[in-house]
Amino acid sequence: MSRKRVFASIYLVSLSLLMYEVLLTRIFSVTMYYHFAFLIVSIAMFGITAGSLSVYLFADFFARRDTLYNLSLASLFQALTIILSFAGHQNVEPFFTTRNLNAWWLLSAFFVCALIAVPFAFGGVAISLALQKYSEEAGKIYSFDLLGAACGCIAFVFCIDFAGGPTCVIIAAFFAAAASYLFGGFDGAPNLRRAALLCAVLMLAFAGVNKKTNYFGLHLVKGEIEENVIFEKWNSFSRITVAGDPAAEKKPFGWGISSAYPLAQKRIKQLMLFIDALAGTPLTCFKGDTSELEFLKYDIINFAHHIRTGGRVLVIGAGGGRDILSALAFGQKAVVAAEINGDIIRAVNEVFGDFTGRLDKIPGVRFVNDEARSFIAREAELYDVIQVSLVDTWAATSSGAFVLSENSLYTKEAWKLFLSRLTPGGMITFSRWYYPGNPGEIYRLASLAAESLAESGAGDPRSRVFILKSGGGKGDDGIGTIIVRKEAFGPDEIERISSKAEALGFDILAGPETQKDDNLNKILAPQGRAEFISKFPIDISVPTDDRPFFFNMLRFSSVFDAAAVQQGIVGTANMKAIKVLAALLLIVFVLTLFCVFIPLVLRGPERPGRDSLPLIFYFSSLGAGFMLVEIALMQRLNTFLGHPVYGLLVVLFTLLVAGGLGSFFSAFIKPAPGGGHIKKVLLTIVFILAPLAFLTAGITEAAGGAHNYTRIAAAALMVFIPGFFMGMPFPMGLKLASTGHRALIPWFFGANGAFSVLFSVAAVAVSLAFGITAAFSLGCFFYAAAFAAVNAAAVKRNV
Repeated sequence: MSRKRVFASIYLVSLSLLMYEVLLTRIFSVTMYYHFAFLIVSIAMFGITAGSLSVYLFADFFARRDTLYNLSLASLFQALTIILSFAGHQNVEPFFTTRNLNAWWLLSAFFVCALIAVPFAFGGVAISLALQKYSEEAGKIYSFDLLGAACGCIAFVFCIDFAGGPTCVIIAAFFAAAASYLFGGFDGAPNLRRAALLCAVLMLAFAGVNKKTNYFGLHLVKGEIEENVIFEKWNSFSRITVAGDPAAEKKPFGWGISSAYPLAQKRIKQLMLFIDALAGTPLTCFKGDTSELEFLKYDIINFAHHIRTGGRVLVIGAGGGRDILSALAFGQKAVVAAEINGDIIRAVNEVFGDFTGRLDKIPGVRFVNDEARSFIAREAELYDVIQVSLVDTWAATSSGAFVLSENSLYTKEAWKLFLSRLTPGGMITFSRWYYPGNPGEIYRLASLAAESLAESGAGDPRSRVFILKSGGGKGDDGIGTIIVRKEAFGPDEIERISSKAEALGFDILAGPETQKDDNLNKILAPQGRAEFISKFPIDISVPTDDRPFFFNMLRFSSVFDAAAVQQGIVGTANMKAIKVLAALLLIVFVLTLFCVFIPLVLRGPERPGRDSLPLIFYFSSLGAGFMLVEIALMQRLNTFLGHPVYGLLVVLFTLLVAGGLGSFFSAFIKPAPGGGHIKKVLLTIVFILAPLAFLTAGITEAAGGAHNYTRIAAAALMVFIPGFFMGMPFPMGLKLASTGHRALIPWFFGANGAFSVLFSVAAVAVSLAFGITAAFSLGCFFYAAAFAAVNAAAVKRNV
């Protein structure tokens, strides 16, 4: 059997696994919420770990048949269970419909997690068997494993854009079936050959049919069956749907429309565009008559337009075009609309262009398909109003699922950039949810405003900030709007703003002459601000590029504090994300210990000896270090690159390719006494990562305004250099282990995977609590710990 076919098959197995894993993060963001999408990473890696440990624990079972036969069978089962696990979990209704974390939901969640882990377990069996059988070629096998995963990123991005999420699941299964046939372990097993070939052909045919019929699709979305969907489009970081009847007239949609407007008497035609079935934005029927848009002048999110008219407006997050229509209704002379999602722009201006009035063709209106912060950094234009209305990241991006919910628009560095792009008298206006009992987001916006103004050289924030709210209680109108500018508001402006707010029925919570909310006054006041924020029940401190988690305000020390959890936003979804993360961290910690030490119990007299402990520590440290560095790089560079697809392609793809090349190159490094060759590589990694942990922040800030290609090249270089060396220690360690511990290789592989899972969660927790630099530095520490483990292993084995 040609080793090249084994390498190619491992490549396909890994491609299929990574593709399915990222697909599930995308699909779970649609069917559930982003923190459950993050859970997929842990489920997948634990599945691989379980598969690896099964090879070690049931070695006698796998020894009954030829290794190639086992490889073919494992990858065939991987293909079949990808389809079955996806179809099966969609029919576990309590998992999607039960809102409370009761016993029934927990039972269904356990079942879903176990079901989804099955194909990853079969993939782990295949990879572990290959590493054990061909341990002398570990560098090349691990190289093709990483390169396959890297190409899984590429396959995911292009396949989901072309075929949609559910069809991509079938394509991922096809790659696993192709690997089964390519392994060729069919001596004496002709039925297995026929099954592998038939499976691959049927998967390919099924994918083609499903692309047209969508028979194999989503059953439940956010616990409900979608209705009146007239358009659907998937891409690598969102699923867009448009719902409604284009001919039906209804009350105008609005988040914070004043009670002074006769809303019940107005009827317009509107559709709703949803991102991942949760974030909604209206498509308004517009035929060019701005008098039909009078209702927009009564919405609190547009209050800044009452202060400044006839100017240039930058809308961040164009969505369905509502903020663009608002600017036109107020007579603003130019509107630039930045929208990161190109499919939304096409839906608004092309697919539904006749309905929306083709906003991109209106004189003075320009759409920009780009991440707003990167666009502003590159452009030198000044604006009279920069508007951000309820823009958030509840939907998990492909790479964002790995890093929770960082948002580059809500950091101190971003706001300082926005302030620098204002004309004299220009304003930033952000709108978020506000309820008297749940004020977290508005408080944090106030904190952002105060600190950004201070560092931009402006004076007392209290004379430069207005915070208004519409309605109150728990109604649909619980919206707060903050208006910030560098110059102090003058007496005439203050009087005009107060009069307009009174006429519209809006409450001024904070302003130059108003302090209705004492907490806001303390946040905006220069004296005592830091002490007040530090003692507040939830984290309303200023998010920075090193801790860009605006929406996650629950402190880990308050996870079980019901009052703190109820702060923040309606539904407390982002607060629950921290609870899920904390619970997940505890669970994976227990499971990691279980995975590492269970072989010591179950193998009885055949249990590993004490001389294997340094090696288990070595492989565990590598898993922890690699994952900490990977997630820290993603968190840092997602903001820098300005687009979630770039985060996936550039960061994850480059890291996997670099690691694969490093692993391949390690096969040609001559072993040195005492593991000296491994120590040199580990020292090189430490000397690269230690300064990079602190330099990346400066590099990204300095190059933030560079052209896309320049930023991509800089990011790729920052990832490739450490990634190349990070791919070497694992296969080199397997070679070291194969001389006396070949039978333990699956255990080592499993421990590496288990610690990867643990620190994929821990990395996010560390970043939330202490910042991205801290997570990066911790990764560097674990590579130093691996160096110590090699020393200990050398002493134990006297090599």
